[in-house]
Amino acid sequence: MKKNIITGYFYIIGIVIMMISINLLEKYSNIFILTLLILGFFVFLFGFIYSDTRKFDIIILLVLATDCFYFPIGNASYLDLLDLFTVLLLFKLFFYKRKATNLTYKMILLSLIALAFISSINATFEFSQSYLDSIIPFRHYVVLLLFFPIVDWLDRGYELNKYLVMVSFIALSLFIVQYFLYTKIVFLSIPGVSVRIGLYRLHFQTLTPILGAMVAFNSFMFTKKGLYKWFSLLVYVMALFFTIFVNQTRTYMFGLILSGLIMFIISRTNIISKSKISITLSLLLVILFPLYFGPVSDLVKTAFSDITTSSETYGIRQNAMKYYIELGKEHSITGYGLINLRTKSDWLLPGYSMGYYWVDIGIYGLFFLHGILGVIWYFLVLYLLLKDTKRLINSNYVYILAYASFGVLTITTIGPFYFYLFPTVFCIAITQYINRKNIN
Repeated sequence: MKKNIITGYFYIIGIVIMMISINLLEKYSNIFILTLLILGFFVFLFGFIYSDTRKFDIIILLVLATDCFYFPIGNASYLDLLDLFTVLLLFKLFFYKRKATNLTYKMILLSLIALAFISSINATFEFSQSYLDSIIPFRHYVVLLLFFPIVDWLDRGYELNKYLVMVSFIALSLFIVQYFLYTKIVFLSIPGVSVRIGLYRLHFQTLTPILGAMVAFNSFMFTKKGLYKWFSLLVYVMALFFTIFVNQTRTYMFGLILSGLIMFIISRTNIISKSKISITLSLLLVILFPLYFGPVSDLVKTAFSDITTSSETYGIRQNAMKYYIELGKEHSITGYGLINLRTKSDWLLPGYSMGYYWVDIGIYGLFFLHGILGVIWYFLVLYLLLKDTKRLINSNYVYILAYASFGVLTITTIGPFYFYLFPTVFCIAITQYINRKNIN
């Protein structure tokens, strides 16, 4: 216990020193601050490696997955920090030699990383860049490997759901406070700001607090009593406020409402009815897929577009879909790959300069990046989340199904399974853990 306290101090002190140094380096680039940054890293590394508890690892990972609550961190990238911490966690996991995972889950997750290497071959020729420059834009796929430490933490008995709810509460609190104080003081590094329906819209892009809100409402519905039950409801309500007023994104709002409705219905039914619901829900989600590719797809896309989306914006999204589908056909199996804008900042796809972004068109963008194999991967993720539906329901992990529903409803806009990898790998790890423990 004493050892964990001491190493915990090293852990926290190291992180504080690094954060201060990174922000100072942006203004005062000198050898002293650089030395301080290196010192902070080694202090952190000592606490990280020699701590027996995984609490600090879990908290830091969730904070990074929430983009560090958008606190200013100099020129550092939130995603790059998450990638780096993922690598450190994998080294630590290897050091302690803890591993026990299902082959199916591993193969599906690792297949996307393999596909990134294949798609990069096409990018090398299409964009006249080196293979290394082609593979670097896919570096964030390393987040998929978090599957292994997350499963390890579950095996050790850590209640990751509660950690996620707590971190989401802190994130949502900060975002909402910043929203009310925006005209007076800006203390967060907001990615973008616009005005809609006469209100400021703060473009916080992290999906982790939304997943945390789904977990929170799951806890509210299946916890019989206690303070945590009502705290969980508070987190869910805060997330609704965030999606409606702060972020003003209809896809997030509908996803939260749908998840709440699913969990409410299931929590009020008996075991036999739950089995019927699990089968019905799985079939319904599969049946919904054609809606996004058939004659009614325009109606669906319009319904789940952002609040007050203009016809001009909708037209751009439609044109982007057509544009990237046509480009994707040139490499329909493995995809087009990505250009490295760091080395070729003056080279853009013609559509990109017209506001056509593959990140805004969900599975169509995934088709451009990774072809048909990428689309198949998205479907396989849905399969992993739904294949043990009855067991998930009976063990009160209904938020997994809520996230699966969210992935279907937003498949043509944000495509969360792919474009937000941490919530995806978190849910898959939970599903694999429940399956392996044979909870009925």
